[in-house]
Amino acid sequence: MDGKIVDLGFARENKIILAKNNTYSIPELLSHEGSDFKDGYYLNIYLSPRNYHRIHMPFSARVIQHCYVPGKVFPVNKLGISTIKDLFAKNRRTCTIFETAKGYKFALVKVGALGVGKIVSNYQVGQEIAKGDEIGRFEFGSTVILFFQKNSFLPDKGLTANMEIKMGQRIGTFQT
Repeated sequence: MDGKIVDLGFARENKIILAKNNTYSIPELLSHEGSDFKDGYYLNIYLSPRNYHRIHMPFSARVIQHCYVPGKVFPVNKLGISTIKDLFAKNRRTCTIFETAKGYKFALVKVGALGVGKIVSNYQVGQEIAKGDEIGRFEFGSTVILFFQKNSFLPDKGLTANMEIKMGQRIGTFQT
């Protein structure tokens, strides 16, 4: 997946700021209690229509939970996120929790958008997936949100909001 980092940082309590100071609760976005990610690190990555829309596994891990959350399909561009309150929690999405061999958990939320006819996920609960494997796709622009457990993930020092990233680019590491 290629995209632009819209927001990044550490969750406070069970809340994150994803765009234009809109605060979202992690349980609301994940559609489950989300306590594993309280105070953890997050990345919000926007995929514009010109980006690569296949999603690849950022780290080797096993799928431990997956769900589809039906919803609207508001646009996830700058205009949409600045004018529609709770946009990411209102749009259709899939929420997947992964666990690494060392026991670290991370979540990947694929948020649908206006014009996105389909969110495809190429895995099932219990499946082991290698870093770099294709795990899904959008059929037009959208957003991917990653959540990490507190004190588990070290983001690369150069990551910043408004930074363009490319498939395969390192975003950080898990603590050893």
